[in-house]
Amino acid sequence: MSRSAEGPQLGASFRSGLLANDAWVTTRTASQNSSLHGKREAIGADRERPQLVASGQAAIDLREGIADVQMMLLAVATTARTFLLPHWSRWHHLWGPPPPAMPSQWTCVRSSMFLVRALHRCGIEARLQSGQPPKKAPGIAGEDCGLFTAEGWVGHAWVEANGFVVDITADQFGHAPVVVLPAADTTYRPARDEAYTLTATKNGMAAIDEIWPSWCSYVDQRCPLMGGEPGLP
Repeated sequence: MSRSAEGPQLGASFRSGLLANDAWVTTRTASQNSSLHGKREAIGADRERPQLVASGQAAIDLREGIADVQMMLLAVATTARTFLLPHWSRWHHLWGPPPPAMPSQWTCVRSSMFLVRALHRCGIEARLQSGQPPKKAPGIAGEDCGLFTAEGWVGHAWVEANGFVVDITADQFGHAPVVVLPAADTTYRPARDEAYTLTATKNGMAAIDEIWPSWCSYVDQRCPLMGGEPGLP
């Protein structure tokens, strides 16, 4: 199905449903932007947001294309999070104490790898991104990376797809449950040094393999616009 045929249906559905729910808003409020921006400026954030460089009809077409991509990413991410909720609870039960403060806690890597796979099934290129800020010894400069929060940089993993950050576990750090932002947004910073990245474990990938058939059936039955041919892995 072409994007032009698919976009309006997705847009109407999600604007009237999920996007109307404050719990799923992916853009920050003005006060949150001001607070986070001010703190990032203080630590020397060095990236800028991308700018549209087209004008007239070309700019309109570009904006509509970006909106279609962002809406599709939001649709897949929101559906994936809804699907994963009961599995998060089961994973925490298997891990044992301590209990999580919220269901998404400690699941960022395997949840992001699951989302990468779900996006690939939709024909969307995606990859895992992450950062684990190192502990800084006095007088030793370390790399600021991961997710920026009110407490500073924290270790985290997310997905990058089509020029966007897509994150379905950021609520464990006080962000929205589903985040879709331009990849250049300074809230997210992948580690430049591989030593400070997070990678999927063998057990994590096995957990994804275990639930994957259920995901394929779930999407094919409830969200056919998101998948390829029904029944495909």
